[in-house]
Amino acid sequence: MKFHRLKDQDYKTLAHLFISTKELISLNLNYEISETPADLQAFQNVIDLKIIDNESGAHFYQGMGVMLGRMIISNRKGFDWWVMEDKLGKDIVLRYKETDLFINITNHIAAKVSDGKPINIRFDFEGLIRDIDQFFIPTMNKA
Repeated sequence: MKFHRLKDQDYKTLAHLFISTKELISLNLNYEISETPADLQAFQNVIDLKIIDNESGAHFYQGMGVMLGRMIISNRKGFDWWVMEDKLGKDIVLRYKETDLFINITNHIAAKVSDGKPINIRFDFEGLIRDIDQFFIPTMNKA
């Protein structure tokens, strides 16, 4: 596994995912994204109301992941966007400092949807925050 800093195209990908998902939510729910936990209910509504088709909606689910990632970056020091490359390919991930600790947040929701698993956005996000506070940050503070 290798990490690389984002290139211009990677930033454009993140921006495109963010903007298209923000517009989808605005048009369908008349809700403006604020990049706060209040957005979690809008994400849940998109899923519960089946506003997007689960099979063709991966793009929008990835956009929700970008939004979640931005919330994490804003509220937890040490996280930033990186490209992670392994034998399966490349993904844009949230990496904790310059360690091997990362969250594949852009594919987090999309993977659950494609697996047919029930999704509770608030519960998942709060679980991620608990994991970060319990495992990521204490691990690095011991080093």
